[in-house]
Amino acid sequence: MINQFLVASFIGFVMGVLTHTKRNKHIKMPRINKASWNPGFLLDSSFGAVASLVGVLVSSPTELERVILIAILAGYAGEGFINKLSEGNFDKNIYNDRKVKADLEKDLNNSSKD
Repeated sequence: MINQFLVASFIGFVMGVLTHTKRNKHIKMPRINKASWNPGFLLDSSFGAVASLVGVLVSSPTELERVILIAILAGYAGEGFINKLSEGNFDKNIYNDRKVKADLEKDLNNSSKD
């Protein structure tokens, strides 16, 4: 059982690196800037590893071939799922930011008139 989880996590890690490379055209190494930390490929690879681990846990395969197949599919699909969620949240955040900015400008205009 532990062997299946280790294999799934490793395969998911590799799938995360591959999807990171596909999106960025190269592998970005982790960097520490003065004000922030950029995880680079580590974030994408951890998403792939967790997605593969969850896929194997949910399906509970008995053979190694099925573990490998499920880990590959879940690692690749997990990255797509994260991207889809982030795109939807990005549009909502832009809408909310514009609304807050308009409300602040309205309040500033009202306070300057008083």
